[in-house]
Amino acid sequence: MRIAIGDDSLQENMAEQYIVRFPEGLRDQIKALAKANRRSMNAEIVFALEERMQAATGVGLRNSAPAAAPINQGIGGA
Repeated sequence: MRIAIGDDSLQENMAEQYIVRFPEGLRDQIKALAKANRRSMNAEIVFALEERMQAATGVGLRNSAPAAAPINQGIGGA
């Protein structure tokens, strides 16, 4: 993504964006889980995707140690 702004550091720090349509009710579940885990909704979604990718490939996306377990395993805090 290129932005016509004179500040090159802003361009380097921009993350890729992708619009996602959630099935009805999923946004509320993500919001509740994010709140329980003290993360933003974006951070919760990225965490879930990274966990899934690591489980599928056995490799962390950020070439780091295995991802930490979430604070709560479910909406109810099981």
